[in-house]
Amino acid sequence: MIEFSCPHCQKVLKTSDEKAGVQAKCPGCGEVVTVPLASADPASDIAAFDAGAAESSSDATEAIGEMQTCPMCGKEIKAAAVKCRYCGEDLRPTGDTGQRGQINPTIIDAGTVLNRTWEIYKPQMGITIGAFAITWFLGQLAGAPAQIVNVLMGSGVIDQDFAPLMAVGVIVLAFAANAVSLYLNIGQSILMLKVARGDTVEITDVFRGGRYFWRTLGAAILFGLMVTFGTIACIIPGIILALMFAPFMFVLIDQNCGVMDSLKIAKSVTKNNLMTSFVLGLAAFGLVLGGLLAFCVGIFLVIPYVMLMQAVTYLMMSGQPLARPAT
Repeated sequence: MIEFSCPHCQKVLKTSDEKAGVQAKCPGCGEVVTVPLASADPASDIAAFDAGAAESSSDATEAIGEMQTCPMCGKEIKAAAVKCRYCGEDLRPTGDTGQRGQINPTIIDAGTVLNRTWEIYKPQMGITIGAFAITWFLGQLAGAPAQIVNVLMGSGVIDQDFAPLMAVGVIVLAFAANAVSLYLNIGQSILMLKVARGDTVEITDVFRGGRYFWRTLGAAILFGLMVTFGTIACIIPGIILALMFAPFMFVLIDQNCGVMDSLKIAKSVTKNNLMTSFVLGLAAFGLVLGGLLAFCVGIFLVIPYVMLMQAVTYLMMSGQPLARPAT
C-alpha cells in the first residue's frame, strides 16, 4: 500500500503498490497528482513526493524533521511542506502553469508573435472565448450594484440627507468590483499561460488567482503609479514605463515571485523588446477596435486572442518554449 500527501491540498491518499507512477486526480481538490514509488516508510514517500525529487528514504525523513519559515505569515512549518498550514501559501518552486520557466531574455519579432499566437489560438478558441465570456459576465455582475446606486442617486429617488452615505457606499462597491475584476484577470492570465505552453487547461483555472491576489495588487499599484507619473511628466516616458513593466502579472504567476521581483524580471525581458512591444500594442489596439466595429460581437473573438498574444509574448521574450502547432 502506498500512502502519500497531495501536494496541492495536503489530503492523505492511499493506493495499491501497482499504481506507482500513475497520474490521477486527487479526490480532495481535483488536481492531477503522480503516485510516488512504493516505500517501506510512508513518511519518506510523502517527503520525497512533496519535494518533487527521488530522494532516498533517509534523506526524506531527515527533511521532514527540519523546519522553515513561511515567507507570507512568518510561522514555523516543516521544511518538506509544500503548503503552509497557517495561511495556505503554496511553497512549491512552481507556479500554477507547470514547471517554473527558466528566464532567458530573448529578442523577438512582432510578426512571429502574431503568427504563433494564431497557431495556438485556433485549436483552443473554445476554452479561451469561454473563459473571457465568464469573466466578462462576472465582472459586469460585480460592478452592477455601484451602477444601480449611482442611477438612483442621479434620479433623485434617494433622499439628499442620505447622499453622503450613499456616496461612500458607491466607493466601497466600486473597490469591491475592481477587486473581483483583478481576481478574474489573474485567473485568465493563468489560463492563457497554460494555453500558450500547451499544458492541460480547465475552465476553472479562471478561479485560481486567489493566492496571487495581494502580490498582484501591490505590483499593479506600483505599475499604475509609475505609468501615471511618467505620463504626467511627459507622455513618452509613461508609454516606455508601461511597455517596460507590462508583463509583471505573467512574471508573478509564472515565477511565483514577489512584487518587486515581478517588476524587475519584467524589465529584464522587455529591455531589448520595447519597440516590438509597442508594435504589438498597436496591433492589439487595431484588433480590439475592429472587434468593436463588428457590432461589438467581434470583441469576444478578438480579446481572447489579444490576451493569449500577451502570454505568448512574455514566454517568447523570456526564452521559454511554446505549445507545438496543431497537426
